[in-house]
Amino acid sequence: MPRRFPLHRQALIWLAVLFACIAPVAAETSGARDFLDQRWHVNPEASYLTIQSVKKNEVLETHRFTNFAGTIQPDGETEIKIDLASIETGVDIRNVRMRFLLFETYKFPLARITTKIPPAEMRRLETTKRLVYPLTFTVEMHGVSKDYSAEAIVSRTYDSAVSVTTTAPIVVAAADFGLDGGIAKLAEAVGKIAITPAAFVNFNILFEGERFNPEVRQVVAEAASRAEQTKTAAIDSESCRSELEGLSETRAIYFATGSSRITRRSAPVLDTLVTLLRRCSGVVVEAGGHTDNVGRASSNLRLSKARAAAVMRHLIGEGIPADQVRAEGYGDTRPVASNDTRDGRARNRRIEFQIVGERPFKAATKAR
Repeated sequence: MPRRFPLHRQALIWLAVLFACIAPVAAETSGARDFLDQRWHVNPEASYLTIQSVKKNEVLETHRFTNFAGTIQPDGETEIKIDLASIETGVDIRNVRMRFLLFETYKFPLARITTKIPPAEMRRLETTKRLVYPLTFTVEMHGVSKDYSAEAIVSRTYDSAVSVTTTAPIVVAAADFGLDGGIAKLAEAVGKIAITPAAFVNFNILFEGERFNPEVRQVVAEAASRAEQTKTAAIDSESCRSELEGLSETRAIYFATGSSRITRRSAPVLDTLVTLLRRCSGVVVEAGGHTDNVGRASSNLRLSKARAAAVMRHLIGEGIPADQVRAEGYGDTRPVASNDTRDGRARNRRIEFQIVGERPFKAATKAR
């Protein structure tokens, strides 16, 4: 005869059985909630974002960005900010030209990518480690916003991390972001070689959940701190020379017609120049003024001197020591293009910066 338990013991047994059935479901639901209900941060040390460009119609070059950050919010809203000045090509002068001539980072320092990964898709990662998702995202760069669609692999690599990876390169046309003028300047700077006006973007971004891995916030903060320190750290004279050459090639210092009055359009590149000279406190830099050949040579010489002096005064006014900068005018004697065309004359009207000496050790140390 089966053993019978008192009613109160039977009730306890049924409660125990019911709890045993419900507990795994509750735990799974709680796990999903914990998985979704947190902010995810880009781990910059475990992620990459590259662009590939083609020159001479056959040479493929791969460049990477070393400084970017981003988050996925609990509702799936995703944002990645890319420091365009962190472009790394493996060649110092090429880095400078990519920053100043192509991206014009003195005006547009960041690119921003935004998208939304629906929570339902994120929840699928509770039961599968990998899914292919048709991602629609917006890129904001160089003052322009454009939408793209691409297939991406979203993977849960371990409990605290999710990766988002391109399945194929994303083609970005330079003209879509007004970068075709920068492509032309790049080509001019390197001997008018052919540069394909498009790039191929690849990325593998690792996001780590701050609830599962609180240390990720410290990793992100330390990476951001290192990036900021790099932007203000002292650099050697050869790096200074490359930076000055790149800033000169932008031709982004403007004057009122026939005048030495600096216009407001010049502010971004002048601000960048001030920051650079503080990093190059051990050298003496000349601002050289140049004109086209329209008008009398004597008038052009005076104008070039006046414009160079105006730039020098601006730099001193921003705190650059007077013994670190000097001004000189060359009039129309050093053209870089033909004066027979409008474009050539525009290129000849310019301010160029070059290192012309070293400052005494004590003076340079004091400036820092």
